[in-house]
Amino acid sequence: RPRTLPISVRTVPDNLTFMADDTTYTSPHALGWLTATTHSLAAVDSQIVGGTTRFHWKAWSDGGAKAHEVIPLNDTGFVAYFHPYYLLTTAGTAGGTVTPTTGWQDSAAVDTLRAIPSVGFHFMTWKGTGPGSYSGPDNPAIVTMLGPVSDTARFAIDTLSILTVAG
Repeated sequence: RPRTLPISVRTVPDNLTFMADDTTYTSPHALGWLTATTHSLAAVDSQIVGGTTRFHWKAWSDGGAKAHEVIPLNDTGFVAYFHPYYLLTTAGTAGGTVTPTTGWQDSAAVDTLRAIPSVGFHFMTWKGTGPGSYSGPDNPAIVTMLGPVSDTARFAIDTLSILTVAG
């Protein structure tokens, strides 16, 4: 005879959302399902946390697809694994541009920042914040996406340009 089974569903990392039987829950969450009944599980993909971290679904612990059906026969748990992406925010002061432009980067990715001065300007330094950011005079510069990173290139007017215009 059917009995109610305790079913645990969580995400790695915790506090992300998933769907069970078309209802959205925040992880971790406990459910009660009858033995041998069919239920649906679905990972909610591309969840943004804090505006600077995005999580993409990677796998379910039972090997199922992002959305799949399960038929529990005993007490069990399911885990949805997610992979982080971090926001790389780039900017430049007046007098130049920066590549790459602001966008999402895979966690632990190594990115090359380039400061491109406009005519009459020169690159001075980078000012970075966040784990893996870069602050200093290298151009190009390397950042490692260990978390959300923000880097700003600082440009200055060439003194030779000022003298040429004034002369």
